[in-house]
Amino acid sequence: CQSSPPSLVSEYKHRLHGAVAAPRAGFQAPTTLVIGRLKKTSAKALLRLVCGDRADELCDYAYVPQDRGTDGALRNFRFGFVNFKHPADAAAALANKLERKRYTVRLADVQGVQENVAEFRRKAQGRGAADDLPADCRPIVQGPGGWTPVPIRPHVQQG
Repeated sequence: CQSSPPSLVSEYKHRLHGAVAAPRAGFQAPTTLVIGRLKKTSAKALLRLVCGDRADELCDYAYVPQDRGTDGALRNFRFGFVNFKHPADAAAALANKLERKRYTVRLADVQGVQENVAEFRRKAQGRGAADDLPADCRPIVQGPGGWTPVPIRPHVQQG
C-alpha cells in the first residue's frame, strides 16, 4: 500500500482540526484507514484496538491480511484496514494516530466498505482462493446479524 495522495490529505485536513469548511464538489471524505506495525492480531482485535468497545457503533469493516506460513501457522502482514461508518470518526482516529502505542495510521488507497470488499474478492480470486479460505483470513463486515466474514464470491439471491 502506498501513502495517500497529498491532495486527499489536504482536502480532509479541515476535519482534523475541527473546522467545518465544506470539501470541494465531488470530493468524498475518506472512511478507511490502514493501521501499521501490528503484531499477531485478528480483525476483531484490530477493531478493539482502534475503536475500543465502540466498534459496533463506529465501524462496518475490518481486515488484517493473513497467509499460512510453511509451518501451517497463520501470519499477518503487520497491517490492517478499518472502515468507519462516518468520515468524522475516521478523521478523529487519524488525528489520534495511535502513535503513542507504536502504530502507524494513514488513509487507505481504497475507500469505503463495498470498495474494500470488492478489492478483497478481486485479489483473493486472482490468487485462486476458494470459498473454504479460513474465516480468520478474510475481512469481517458488520451486518444485521453482527460481524461476519466476507465470502470469496458474492452470494446470488435466488428468486
